[in-house]
Amino acid sequence: MFNLKAQLLKAGLVTEERVKEVEDRQKNHRQSARPRAEKSVELVVESDEDFEARQRAKQLAELKAMGRNEQYGLIRRWVNRNRLDKQVSPLSENSERYFFQKEDNTISWLTLEADVCGAVNAGKAGIIAYMSDHGAAHCVVPRDIAEDVREVFPQWVRVLKDLDA
Repeated sequence: MFNLKAQLLKAGLVTEERVKEVEDRQKNHRQSARPRAEKSVELVVESDEDFEARQRAKQLAELKAMGRNEQYGLIRRWVNRNRLDKQVSPLSENSERYFFQKEDNTISWLTLEADVCGAVNAGKAGIIAYMSDHGAAHCVVPRDIAEDVREVFPQWVRVLKDLDA
């Protein structure tokens, strides 16, 4: 049983306080005069949202602690896995140019499908610059990734609208 507790602690699914609380409760039950047919370990499993939020915070802390080249590589992998503006050809008839301002105050654009353009306008996605395998590039990524990039490289975020707007 100790092995399971250690694994759950390592995975971050339970806290040490909760494990000690359960062990104390079990100890009290064993000492009581009433015999129990079934004894089980009560471990509280966090909701998926809490777990994802903790994992995201952990990944962001690791990203901040990395060297610059490692940060570039990790962000590149995030972008390659999660980018919303997949490079497909030919573009559909619904595609349109989305204009944005670059860091040097010049205007650039990405040709986006209508649904991706709508996600950027609604604040559900953002446009970021990143170091691709071929140099600086721009892409559309989900909002959470754009916010993580902004934590480390604020100058890379080109468009990230407020959700309230």
